[in-house]
Amino acid sequence: MPRLTDIWSPARSRKANFSARLPTRLPGISFTARGHAWFRQDLSKSAALPLRTARAAALAGVYEIAKAKTEEFDPEAAFHAEQATAVPLTGWQPLEKSPVEVRATLALDLTGENAAKAERFTESLRGARLNEALARQHIEFLRGVALKDEDTARLWWLHRNLTGESPDTSWTAFTDIVRPLIRIADENDPVTRLARALLTMNDYFQADPDRLNNLADLTAFAAKKVSDDEIARTLATLRQPTKPSQSGTNGAVPADP
Repeated sequence: MPRLTDIWSPARSRKANFSARLPTRLPGISFTARGHAWFRQDLSKSAALPLRTARAAALAGVYEIAKAKTEEFDPEAAFHAEQATAVPLTGWQPLEKSPVEVRATLALDLTGENAAKAERFTESLRGARLNEALARQHIEFLRGVALKDEDTARLWWLHRNLTGESPDTSWTAFTDIVRPLIRIADENDPVTRLARALLTMNDYFQADPDRLNNLADLTAFAAKKVSDDEIARTLATLRQPTKPSQSGTNGAVPADP
């Protein structure tokens, strides 16, 4: 196995000071990095480099290795970014475009203008998160309380509009907008789905009361088919004739004698 030889000083590597700005995940804000880099060359693989060339390659290599880690972190995560850069730089790392190997110890911080930018970013982020949390709580209140059933929803609607800046106490708006959102039970529960269908049918009949006649006839016929004569007779009485009929039944299912 080839032995590494220090070409600049026998049996030891060289050390160089490292100072640079490393990008964060947020464009325009950088970490300030300070520390030391060590470099050496394997003479069995290439000719000896001049000391200045080797130092430049080493510092550029440390920058690229650290940069690949720091740009994954937000500005407020300087500590975590520092630990992430320490992982690949603790041991010797070969460079892709140079025969030099490097290792380094770096300390990361936010200073000056970058610290001010990071503070503004953090405040904006906190405000956005607060707004999201408030919106989430409001939605949960609507889902679990205000729109849990129709009685509660009506009281909530009345209170909301009486105390709001632009009251809209229109119950037509309630019917069109709020009622479809009311959670009677689990959304996939058959009873809930039937209740929603009946509410929709009620609105349909309110728009044109004559439509109730057709429903009464149809439902009475269905009840008759399942041998529930009592319900059939009750439903038959719901039919309100729009004009006198010779038969007196107006098409309703006749009650059993």
